[in-house]
Amino acid sequence: MVENEQLEMNSTSPDSDERQESNMIRDFLRRIRNWIRQGLNRIGNKIRQINGWISERLSNWLATMWTFWILTLLIVSTLLIQLPNGAQGWILFVVSVFFQGVALPVLALVSNRQGDRMESVLRETHDVVLDELRELRAMHEELAARNNDLLARFERLSSVEAKIDKDA
Repeated sequence: MVENEQLEMNSTSPDSDERQESNMIRDFLRRIRNWIRQGLNRIGNKIRQINGWISERLSNWLATMWTFWILTLLIVSTLLIQLPNGAQGWILFVVSVFFQGVALPVLALVSNRQGDRMESVLRETHDVVLDELRELRAMHEELAARNNDLLARFERLSSVEAKIDKDA
């Protein structure tokens, strides 16, 4: 009997050891995978921050009249190197080179100004709505106080009426 129990223990022991070992390996691999994911998430967040910083600086710099004048001078200076031939060459130069080169800063500047105007309109609307909300709250509190006063008067009248009915 004792030998059978020892055989059973020895026969189940390797299976449980293998299971424990495979569980430990799975747990170890899971931890490594989570560590790698967290590292990649941190790197991705840093890259997004850097990209946001660069794009904000570039968009602010490109949306200036300085950029417009610098690009205009660079584009016009190309005329010193080579003049377009004929009317078609001049049209192509003006449309494809000049307008495309100068359009970016002008469009960005106009867009920023329009955004600033829209922001001021939204801020003004927000302030007006908040003022109206304050007035409505004050009116609501006044109406609630009047309602409470009327309810108290009604209760007093009801109690007086009940006394009169008892006396009668």
